[in-house]
Amino acid sequence: MSNDYYNPSGWPATSSSGASANARSELAEIAAGFDLLPDLTGNANKIIGVNSSADGLEAKSVTFAAAFSTVGNYAVTLTFTGVTGVTFPTSGTLSTLAGVETLTNKTLTAPVMTAPVLGTPASGTLTNCTGLPNGGLVNSSMTFGATAVSLGGTLAAINGMPVGNSSASTGVFTTTTQRASMNAATLSVDTTIPASYNASMVGPVTVGSGVTLTVESGATLVFL
Repeated sequence: MSNDYYNPSGWPATSSSGASANARSELAEIAAGFDLLPDLTGNANKIIGVNSSADGLEAKSVTFAAAFSTVGNYAVTLTFTGVTGVTFPTSGTLSTLAGVETLTNKTLTAPVMTAPVLGTPASGTLTNCTGLPNGGLVNSSMTFGATAVSLGGTLAAINGMPVGNSSASTGVFTTTTQRASMNAATLSVDTTIPASYNASMVGPVTVGSGVTLTVESGATLVFL
């Protein structure tokens, strides 16, 4: 069968006389076939492939320090845009840019994420974040009596009693409605008039069982 390396000429024919010129010609053809093969020296562990002119073999500049094998009968294409160096892990699956993968035990340094869906983290500290909806918080409201107020909301009334101005430092509320001030006829919670404050209540006022009304030193409470 004809090939690109060496095709015997048929010399010498059976029972024919030998001639050195014919022998040299045949040996030259054999040598020309070997010339199509790359040298062994200097090409250890390299891949052998057909050259660009398709007239011989050459050692490719892909060097394997040990055995190399693939699993799966699929074509593999590696596209490079320049000098490339990649360090592979000893085991596992590589992630991709466009694929959907799950990363485990990875550290991201200064990542930039566009519209990520983070799910529910087990723990962490949230800082410098905006646009968080109240509904997304575990404790997104405060309860005054039976009245719940969402964060950032306005407290209009406590247990049906309208609320006007309040002092965050003392918790003292002034309730007004249609120009009338109101207080409960029966105190059902402990009430303290703090020092340096004046207060008034319209009586009669009953202090409920187990409830304490305290007027601190320097405070004034007037019953009308």
